[in-house]
Amino acid sequence: MTRTFRPWAAKLGTTEGPAATLLTLLWGTCGLLIAAHLSLKVLARPSGHTWDLGVDRGYGELFGYLLTAWSGFLLARVALRDRAPVLAVWSSVCVYLLADDWFQLHEAFGVWFERRVPALGTLSNHVGELAFLGVVGVVLASLVAVTHLRARPAAREVSAVLAVLFALFAFCSMVVDALHAPFLSVRPVDVALTTLEDGGEILVLSAVAAFLFAVESTGHRPHLHGRWARWFAIPPESSAHDARRRH
Repeated sequence: MTRTFRPWAAKLGTTEGPAATLLTLLWGTCGLLIAAHLSLKVLARPSGHTWDLGVDRGYGELFGYLLTAWSGFLLARVALRDRAPVLAVWSSVCVYLLADDWFQLHEAFGVWFERRVPALGTLSNHVGELAFLGVVGVVLASLVAVTHLRARPAAREVSAVLAVLFALFAFCSMVVDALHAPFLSVRPVDVALTTLEDGGEILVLSAVAAFLFAVESTGHRPHLHGRWARWFAIPPESSAHDARRRH
């Protein structure tokens, strides 16, 4: 497991230095929130529903908001510094995630869809939510793809790592959420899937924030090669050479 994780830690720039310390602190906070959530479900301690990771405006969700805001801010700074439109688009992805969570946009559409298409019964709401997220996802993914292909190699490498991390985030927030819906009344399964869904989200967002901190503050650039470079259309020109060429 260590051999598998360490190469990705190097790509994230979190093997040493300030970014490693930041990621340790963020994941430590995630661990405490997850432990408090499980303790609440099993032992009814600590008291207070806000420790439940699945509760709106709970401590876990608010921590996720903070991580998303930090990530959007760091992306905006790097986009301006490096003149990288693709990173500005990634910043807008963070803005959308904040807006969707705070204003519950896809949930509201799900309610509207359920009223308009009652034939699907209890599934109408979930179908509406997934349809809304699917359309928004296609639009944002298209913008990322277009600007990614026009970006310099250094920006493409950062964009590629973000694509992998946000794919993991989407797995937790959408795939696990869809699997979770039929088991809300089955307590053991509900607790396990809530932990995987909401705990997984903040763990991934912590990795995103630490990675972007490394990029913005320490000048870190992931060095993608082989199949990763091919998959994300990264030219053989190295990030270091690209940075020197720009200066």
